[in-house]
Amino acid sequence: MDQKRRFQQRLSTCVANLEAHSPALAKDPDEIARRLQESYPDYKRKKVGALKQWVKDAMATTATARTAADGGGGKKDTHADNNSSLTPANPVVSTASNNDQMTVDLTHDKPPSPSPSNSSGLINSSLRTLYQQPQPQPKQDDTQDGSKPQQPPAKKARVGDGSEGERRKDRRGRRREMDGAMMGSSDRSFAAPIPDVTLQDMGGIDKVLELIRELVIYPLVHPEVFRHLGVQPATGVLLHGPPGSGKTQLANAIAGTAKVPFFKLAATEIVSGMSGESEALVRSLFEAARASAPSLVFIDEIDAVCPKRENAAREMEKRIVAQILSSLDELGGSFVIVLGATNRPDALDPALRRAGRFDREIAMGIPDETARGRILQVLSRGLRLAGDVDFTRLARLTPGFVGADLSAVMKEAALFAIKRVFSQLDPNKPTYSQDELSSLAIQEQDFEHAIECVQPSARREGFTTIPNITWEQVGGLQALKKELTLSICEPIRRPEIFHRLGLDIPAGVLLHGPPGCGKTLLAKAVAKESGANLIAIKGPELLNKYVGESEKAVREVFQRARVSAPCIIFFDELDSLCPKRSAEGTSASERVVNQLLTEMDGILERREVYVIAATNRADLIDPAMLRPGRLDKILYVPLPDIHGREDILRRLAIKTPWASDVTLDKIAHQTDGYSGADLQAVIREATLAALEQWSADTDREGQGQEGREGGEIEIGWPAIERALAKVKPSVSAAQQVFYKEAGGGAAGGQRS
Repeated sequence: MDQKRRFQQRLSTCVANLEAHSPALAKDPDEIARRLQESYPDYKRKKVGALKQWVKDAMATTATARTAADGGGGKKDTHADNNSSLTPANPVVSTASNNDQMTVDLTHDKPPSPSPSNSSGLINSSLRTLYQQPQPQPKQDDTQDGSKPQQPPAKKARVGDGSEGERRKDRRGRRREMDGAMMGSSDRSFAAPIPDVTLQDMGGIDKVLELIRELVIYPLVHPEVFRHLGVQPATGVLLHGPPGSGKTQLANAIAGTAKVPFFKLAATEIVSGMSGESEALVRSLFEAARASAPSLVFIDEIDAVCPKRENAAREMEKRIVAQILSSLDELGGSFVIVLGATNRPDALDPALRRAGRFDREIAMGIPDETARGRILQVLSRGLRLAGDVDFTRLARLTPGFVGADLSAVMKEAALFAIKRVFSQLDPNKPTYSQDELSSLAIQEQDFEHAIECVQPSARREGFTTIPNITWEQVGGLQALKKELTLSICEPIRRPEIFHRLGLDIPAGVLLHGPPGCGKTLLAKAVAKESGANLIAIKGPELLNKYVGESEKAVREVFQRARVSAPCIIFFDELDSLCPKRSAEGTSASERVVNQLLTEMDGILERREVYVIAATNRADLIDPAMLRPGRLDKILYVPLPDIHGREDILRRLAIKTPWASDVTLDKIAHQTDGYSGADLQAVIREATLAALEQWSADTDREGQGQEGREGGEIEIGWPAIERALAKVKPSVSAAQQVFYKEAGGGAAGGQRS
């Protein structure tokens, strides 16, 4: 009881002080709890949430006392539990004494705010009533005005005596009390200020913005049109995509455009340690939104509170999911639209994604080159840029960058510009004139430095930043370049032509041949030339020892690709991922093969998702993967001929200083049977041999370190001969025949 009285006295003192200096803050539980923690050290060790709840309960009780006082002196409500009391450890918004009891009616509107003059007195009076000692029950029957004599408590409840019903009624009353306490602070807890950003500030997502206007903006801004037509708007819209793709920014832009009440809540704010409080918080959120309709509700990271119930670790998570489902069902026709954001849509409970709840799903994918240029233009508003800044070129240099990455590039470029500017100005000068500042601007070189510093977040999501590899950097293989351009690059560049011709099914290409012939290099060049996103997968990366995890990884790869279409998935070493299936069909690898086959041409469309696979052993791949509609183009990547070797050497040795006695044609004639990787090794060994010879000659002539740094190195024919003696062809003639026949057998005799 000492603790109760102490809390009563401290709270009364705090409220009185606030009334004297800041009357508006005397009604704010957050401010009162903060003042209590600042004033009393023993409250600093207590959790802020628990202390706020005590203050809210006390304020709710004060509001009840004020309502009873304003309603006239009628007879008191006597249906509360006589044994209930309020302690700081177990707060309940209900008080009782021997014959005079007080309960909270939460079914009516919120009572009017008291005047500042008597608020402190009401709170203090309520607290004294709240924490007084419960009086023992009198032995004789006491009667109230017109009420029946009170009966002594029964020793044992019997069926039909109403005791169980009273307990249930009391539990329902306490639930309403908790909801009322939450509703009393719903505006303060959930209502967010309308953001300044609008849909005009969003760039590179024109198709998404068109959908948003139809699904969200029109129902919120002009609900009378929907009511006139009898059309019910969408209840919820789920925004999903990789981190940094602009989901939260889009929600803020929707609120800023619609100019309606905006209720913003992070999923983690819903979770509470007190049983039932999380569900009450959800109910309060949706009731506040319905009361302010038309309105917008935004739940960020919704997967944290709505996981699949069969995988839920705690019972509380299941209750929260059930409450959100129930609250969504109650929104029908109320012109309250709920936005959810997540980067893990597959982790959500399936019941949440059915019609009538989250009716529509909008994918926020990785922006393509055109979209990146538009995003950069939007982000650069307000910046002073030099005339040499080319957004088209910058967009080409930022493959795999999402909106957040491009925003980081802008900030880094500004920092580089500031550093460069101060290197040109006198730092000791107090102020600079307008003439000195007029020539200063952010230049394109600042953006180039910034791009090198920013790591795209898509790389952490499994995407590969496309290297700057073009067809000009791939030596030889002219026929393969032409075939890949027609199969993959042109459908991505000119989709309308292929759609008009009925060629909507994206191609799948298998590159097979000896190692070191440029299969991986071809895939990277295709991604660069087409401008598509690239997901590079090494075969063993998807394999997992846990049952079901490998198939899940395959699904996630294709899901990411569909979200970021047009996209190219490159499977390296496909034979390790899709071996031939046996009759039993029980191994993990066979389940992965089945999942891959389903994703390649199953129920889900693979529109604008292209698959390129590479392998040395096409004969080990499951035949079902090589039929038309999956990997229907099987291209053999051979060892280069003499002209191909000369072309490869020319591209590999652009910066190599050759001596006058060395020609690329001569090297090409001496390297019959060498692959592209072998030729690269020859050039490397020849360079090292020339460096070793030059270092020995310099030491013998006694020129020292200065002579070494100033001398020139040339690679002569003796260095080439030493390199050829060390590096031998990695593929023998017999192996060449084997690789070619293995691919032909896998393709059923169809080779390109």
